[in-house]
Amino acid sequence: MSMVLSERLRSLRKERGFSQETMARRADIGLKAYGELERGIATDPHFSTLAGIARALGLTVAEVVGEKPNVPLDELPPGETRLGPKHTVYKFSEEPRVTREQLAERGIEVNNSELRVLSQYIDLHERPASGPVAVGYVRKEDEPVDSERVKTLLAYVLASDMLTKEATAAVRESLEKELATA
Repeated sequence: MSMVLSERLRSLRKERGFSQETMARRADIGLKAYGELERGIATDPHFSTLAGIARALGLTVAEVVGEKPNVPLDELPPGETRLGPKHTVYKFSEEPRVTREQLAERGIEVNNSELRVLSQYIDLHERPASGPVAVGYVRKEDEPVDSERVKTLLAYVLASDMLTKEATAAVRESLEKELATA
């Protein structure tokens, strides 16, 4: 069974003794962008990004993503595609985990997109996914999403007891695991 792309990138990089900084530089992509790929935050890289990574590793894009081009579809193990295992669709909560009103009471203004991404981050850390997940939102020109601001809001939400004790504990535990492996 093939690895998740983030694990595969980390493994290939370490096999060659590259740091993330070296890998990003050789692939001609930003360090933050490369780090997000390895941590599974960015899960759908553009082909040009994969091509840069492949070039930096001395591989083909197919080898980087673990594609199995020579295996007939009917001979693949159940649950796998040529690109690796199929993943179940992660279902985000329909209701926001934190409301605009809760944040406004504390003097924090957010737009709809920021609130949605914040709720998705909380969901993902409370109920970690088994595979890659794209955090999605409808981006409007008048509703920019600054991921660093959303992460700061997440830290504030956790420190302010805006979630249940159980949810706060689960999110903190997941974040600690994520930081330990970064």
